Amino acid sequence: MGTSAGKNPLCAAILAPPYQIRQSIKPGEREAYTLLAQIAKPLLKLTGRHIYIPYRVKPKDIYVSPEAIERARTQRLLLPQISVNNHRYMMEVQDNVIYAEKVQTPTLVMVAEKDALIAPAHSKQVYEALLSPDKKWLEMADSGHSLLGDRQAKKVTTELVTWLNSFLQQDAPAPVFATADLQLPGQG
Repeated sequence: MGTSAGKNPLCAAILAPPYQIRQSIKPGEREAYTLLAQIAKPLLKLTGRHIYIPYRVKPKDIYVSPEAIERARTQRLLLPQISVNNHRYMMEVQDNVIYAEKVQTPTLVMVAEKDALIAPAHSKQVYEALLSPDKKWLEMADSGHSLLGDRQAKKVTTELVTWLNSFLQQDAPAPVFATADLQLPGQG
C-alpha cells in the first residue's frame, strides 16, 4: 500500500499486504541491518555506491508449486541481493495499517494460505483497518506468497478480474491479466 495512488479510484486489490515488514525480520537481523544502514548512508554520499546484503528470500519461500519454484530458479526471478539504503523506511516508517485506515475505496485483499513470507494474520490486520464497508477478504488455498505466479494463478486472476469488473463502468474495457501459463515474446 502506498499514498501515491489516484485520488478517487473505483476500487482496489491488494495481494498479500504486510502490516509491517519489521514483523518478518528474524532475531538479530534488525540490529545487523541497522548497523549496515548507518555505514551505508555516508558511503553512498561519498562514493555513490550502495551496500548490498544477500536477499534471504528463496523461491521455496514464495511458491508452493514445484514447477513455479523451478521456473523462479531457472529464470532468476528473484534478486540475489538488496540495498540496505531503504532500512529506515522499511524498519521504522512503513506501516500499512496506518495507510489502510485512510482507504475508503472498495478493496479486495487476497492472501495465500501457505504464505511463508507474510503471515495471513498480518495481512488480516491491514484488511481490518480498511474503512471501506465494501471490502472482501480472500485466502487462497494451495498457494504461496506469489499469488499470480503459483499454482492458483488462474483462480487468482479470475477473482481479481471479477472484483475489478464489478466496479468498472459498463462501457469500460475489461482489464487484461497475464497468467503464469502464457508465453511471452522470446520464450520458447
